[in-house]
Amino acid sequence: MRHKAFSVIVAVTIAFGILLSLTGCMSAYYMAGGGDETLIKTASFDNDCPPDKISIISRDEGLGSANILLDVCGKKIKYKRTGTIYHRADKSVM
Repeated sequence: MRHKAFSVIVAVTIAFGILLSLTGCMSAYYMAGGGDETLIKTASFDNDCPPDKISIISRDEGLGSANILLDVCGKKIKYKRTGTIYHRADKSVM
C-alpha cells in the first residue's frame, strides 16, 4: 500500500514539474519580447502603420492560441496567435 501511494506522489510531482516547465517556457518567450512587441511589429509591417499608432483593444487567450483585436492607425483589425506566430485573422497563413 505504501509503495502505491509513493508511486502516485511521484507521478503527481512529475506532472506538476512538466506543467511548471511549460509555463516557464511561455513566460520566457513573452519576457524575451515574443508577446505584445512581436504582435505590434507584425501588425505594423502588415498594415504599413507606425508601431506607436497601434494599440491592443482586447484579447482572448487560450493554451497555444489567442484572438486579439487591435487598433491599427484608427482601424480595428483582428489578429490570431497560433503557437508563437501572429497573423491577421482575415488572411490565410499558408
